[in-house]
Formats: sequence, C-alpha cells, structure tokens
Amino acid sequence: MRNRLPAGPINARLALSTCAFTLLSFIFSIGPAFAQEDLDWRYHGNTLSNQRFQDVDQINPGNVARLKPAWIFHTGVLGDPNMSMEMTPIVSGGVMYVPTGDDDVFALDAATGTQIWAYHPTDMASPSTLPICCNNDNRGVALGNGKVFVARLDANLVALDAHTGNVVWKTTVDLPSNGAAMTIAPQFADGKVIVGVSGAEFAVRGHVDAYNADTGALVWRFWTTEPTTWAGVSYLTGGASVWGNPSYDPQLHTLYFATGNAFSWPYVGGQAGTNLYSASIVAVDIKTGQLKWYFQFAHHDMWDFDGPQPTVLFDWHGTPAIAHTSKTGFTFILDRRTGKALFPYAEVPIPPTPADAAFQHPWPTQPVSSVESLLEHSAELPLPPGYTAAPMWTTMQPTPLVFQPAMT
Repeated sequence: MRNRLPAGPINARLALSTCAFTLLSFIFSIGPAFAQEDLDWRYHGNTLSNQRFQDVDQINPGNVARLKPAWIFHTGVLGDPNMSMEMTPIVSGGVMYVPTGDDDVFALDAATGTQIWAYHPTDMASPSTLPICCNNDNRGVALGNGKVFVARLDANLVALDAHTGNVVWKTTVDLPSNGAAMTIAPQFADGKVIVGVSGAEFAVRGHVDAYNADTGALVWRFWTTEPTTWAGVSYLTGGASVWGNPSYDPQLHTLYFATGNAFSWPYVGGQAGTNLYSASIVAVDIKTGQLKWYFQFAHHDMWDFDGPQPTVLFDWHGTPAIAHTSKTGFTFILDRRTGKALFPYAEVPIPPTPADAAFQHPWPTQPVSSVESLLEHSAELPLPPGYTAAPMWTTMQPTPLVFQPAMT
C-alpha cells in the first residue's frame, strides 16, 4: 500500500490550474538534442533492464544551474481531486508520450511541446468510484509495434495507434468489483504487453498478465498468490499487487517483477503461512508465464513492506544480476538466472511475540541483507506519550508501537 496524500493541498493545486508538463533544458541546445536518435527513451526505465541510464553529458554539475524551461504544455485536464502525476514520459522518434493520473494520454512534439494528438478515456467510470490506492496514478505508457499501451485505473488495457491516438483494441484485465485497478507502467517485451493489477487493499487476487500486442488477446497469466502458502482460501483475496514496471532479460527469456503487501494488514491472523508470492521478487518465463524462481523479502507481511520499485538488471563481475530495494529498506542482489543471493543475507529470528499477538501467526524468521542500508531500522526519535519503540519485525499487536521503517 502507498498512503494517500492529504486531500486539502491537492484540491488547492488543482483548483488553481490544470496539470501541465514542463521540459527543462538549455534553451540553446534543445532542438539538436532531441534530434539525436540516441536520446530516445523508449521504455519506462529507458531500457528493458530498468537502469534508467542515458549515456549523455549535456547536463553536469558545472552547468545544471543554467537549466530553464524549454516549453510548458498545459493538458487542459482539471483532473480528479486525488489525481497525482508520477509518470515517466516515453520518447521515440522526436515524439513524447505522456499520461495524466486519470489516464489521459498526449503525444507531443518533444522539441516544442506542440500537441500531436490526445486520448481521453470517455468510457471509463469516475476514478472516485474505483478501488484505487493511493491517489489516481498512471506511471507511464508503453510503446511497441506502432502502438501506445495504457493500463487504466478501471483495470482495462488499451492500445492506441501511436500516430493518431485512435483506439486499436481494449481488453479487460480484471474488474473493479474484484478490487482491481491498474496504475502500473506496462512493459513491452517479446511482442507482448505485460501488466499487473493493484488492489491489495481491496482484497484483489493479484496477477501479472501478458497480452498479444497486436490483438489484445491474453497469452498467459501468473497469479501472485500461491494457494499452498495461505490458510484456507485466503489466497483468493490475498493481494500481492504489482506496482512497478517489470524488467526483462531477452537472452534468458525471463521477466522479473516485485510484488506488494498481502491482504489483509496489519492484522493477518486469517492468512497464516509465508503468503507467497507477496512481498517477493519473481522471475517467470516470458513465453509461458511459468515460474522460474522467487525470493521473498518479507514473510507473512503485516507491516506493508511491499516492493513498489521496479527491479533493476545489471552485470556483477560477469554474473547476470538483479537488484531490488523494498520498503523493508534492505537491498537484495541476486543471480537473475537462479534467484540465489550474490551478497549474503540471514534469516534472523523475529522479536518475541506476546500472547495477545499470537493470533497473527508471525513467521519465526525474516531476511536481512548484508548490503549496507541507508535506512535506520529502529525508532530513535522522541515518541509521543503512551507509544513504545519496537524493533523491526515486531509482530503487530493491540499495544501502540512505533516502527522504523514504517508504511509509506
């Protein structure tokens, strides 16, 4: 889960102006820069590895203070009061594709900000009626096979003609009545469009799907709740949302993604077990969706320690590696062929659980990485009267406790 921002400040901003996209650059160089083919940003993470690295040196510590607006594009979309702007634009062939948090999509001339076309989802229910956590977000679109792919808040996947903005096809991924929505930036890989649903706070059963990019037909589905690691039938409403854009290794034909918290939380007594594949890094075969391996970074998660960040692929001394940092604050670096840790980690015993919290069925150990964390893992600040600092992995209980890290 990601906390919803206070409604007051958001309402005030939207009442003053419609949302806008601003491009910062050196005024004298913006034209030539976007004319270079190597400045395309074709994927959410720039490449399928999600490294977000662009091999250019136009902006550096010596001249960054000279950045000025090159252009500002006003969308004309006032938006739902809970709309937020968290997208990463896609740029290809001099065209920039940008969505709003309410799933409008604009194609702009990247050098000038001039609108080429606009898509407005007039067939979608009001976001205020949909099971969305937390704020109305569209983290970006995907581009491939001459189409722009939009994962909508109403759990529909839409393909737009990249040249005109016209709808080519629309596919229902899930239903809001199941607790499902989509805020993910889709991935385009191996001729498929990959999306995952959110809705762990609304008792969705999470899944990641692959669709044929040309027809919108479902190719495969991977359920992110594995039945044997949940009590009874709790896996059917187990959550394990997918927020972050997946990464992909074309040599290994493997798709990687991280999952979010289980449902329900913070009281999880009805879902005893490790609750796979919630709070996990997961690798599946891109052709079939079959599981290759998984690594769970929070067993039986009751603290909202989900993994909204995209997974990142890189080579570590010649070994194909994958890294992910979840809301536990720990970074795990694994061999992406096998899921085995390249940096040691330990399964540490959790703090003692009092009798009045035993109903939570806490898992007895939790993974702690040896990779140095930039985050404190215990609350040290002065606390309000009546509150007690709790070590990380303390079982949630009726007594008011203060955790670090905590849900964000």
